[in-house]
Amino acid sequence: MAPALCSLLLLLLLLHFCFHGSTSAFRGAAPADCSFDRLQPLEPLLKVQSEAGYVDYFERYWETDDQLRCAGVFPIRVVIEPQGLLLPRYINLHGLVYILQGRGVVGFSYPGCPPDSSSTYQQQFQQCGGFRDEQQQQMHRFGEGDVVAMPAGTQRWMYNDGDQPVVAVYIFDISNTFNQLEPEPRKFLLAGCFNKDQDHYSERIFKGFSVEMLSETLGVSADVARKLQNQNDGRGEIVRVEHGLQLASRPRRQATAEHEHVSFDDESVCTMEVAHNIENPDLADFYSRGVGRITRLNNQKFPILNLIKMSVTRVDLYQNASLSPFWNLNAHSVMYAIQGRARVQVVNNHGTCVFDGVLRAGQLLIIPQNFVVAEKAEDEGFQYISFKTNPNSLVSHIARMKNSVFGTMPADIIASSYGIFREDATELKSNSAFAP
Repeated sequence: MAPALCSLLLLLLLLHFCFHGSTSAFRGAAPADCSFDRLQPLEPLLKVQSEAGYVDYFERYWETDDQLRCAGVFPIRVVIEPQGLLLPRYINLHGLVYILQGRGVVGFSYPGCPPDSSSTYQQQFQQCGGFRDEQQQQMHRFGEGDVVAMPAGTQRWMYNDGDQPVVAVYIFDISNTFNQLEPEPRKFLLAGCFNKDQDHYSERIFKGFSVEMLSETLGVSADVARKLQNQNDGRGEIVRVEHGLQLASRPRRQATAEHEHVSFDDESVCTMEVAHNIENPDLADFYSRGVGRITRLNNQKFPILNLIKMSVTRVDLYQNASLSPFWNLNAHSVMYAIQGRARVQVVNNHGTCVFDGVLRAGQLLIIPQNFVVAEKAEDEGFQYISFKTNPNSLVSHIARMKNSVFGTMPADIIASSYGIFREDATELKSNSAFAP
């Protein structure tokens, strides 16, 4: 075979590996000094105020929480007031957003995407009086209970066109191999800025260029270039749009109980849905009357998660209901309490309880991979969302679920392992709280 042909084939193989490898769920192991010996619930420590909302940080910029660092995640909570616009930016990390409250539109720009030619979008676009190039902006409507995917490096913004504040929880994946900067989030603002004495300080990127360079390279006047690099107009990164905005968003696909499976290779990033509702009770994977429901959102139901390399599970436990002990086989879990309270215990491989406490709404708890967790809701019930650091996260329940550990284990093995009667082993096998 000619050397030139061999070189070409090798190049094609490398390109194939790079493309398909980029959609894998690879994450590096936790740093060597991570032990997860003691877990504790986290609450926002810092609020950074803007004109039309604020951002809550669960850690200070200079005080990285060890649990978050070891799990390789960075959480924030964003509140956007009605007619508030979270200004355009891009970030070095993939992220997932859960919409706790409110509705609005999120916009993305994917390099190389063709204009959206769907008839519904075209009609909205013409009614809103948009420019032709704006058809390449991917605008998606979101609402309460939606999970929104945020690919790293893509320009994005978020606008609240509802009548109540948008409240959103973000989880960024610091350990994802897509990020080739240092293991912490870097926010590149296209607009907006903060004073240098503020935590999580950031300036718009235009500030670093000269007026002459901006004027020449953008083809605008020097006066417009100065306005683009306006260092601090006092509004922060969430601003109020006085007369509101009219935006043409893409029509959403209707999710079904059968969960239409679409592979990552079947669609390009340009056409993928970036928002998927996880709150609809009809879409639950497991349900038990009087106990609760579990809804899992993985890369089979939501293909863009193959790019984001995370998945999400929502759990609703009713009054005083409990969930069988379980562990995450291939992911860390970031557990965010939405509503209510629950007693939670987490046990490590030494049989040591590393967390035993009550988790309440607004708190966040890291559940390390393979650590066993048990939950019991209190009188008001308990609802939470778990962000998993794998696009196809797997969970193993010990009992009371289909295909549980005890359910699939022979009764004689259970009886011999724990020194109990076979009748007791059979009871352990047959107990059921959730049905698929």
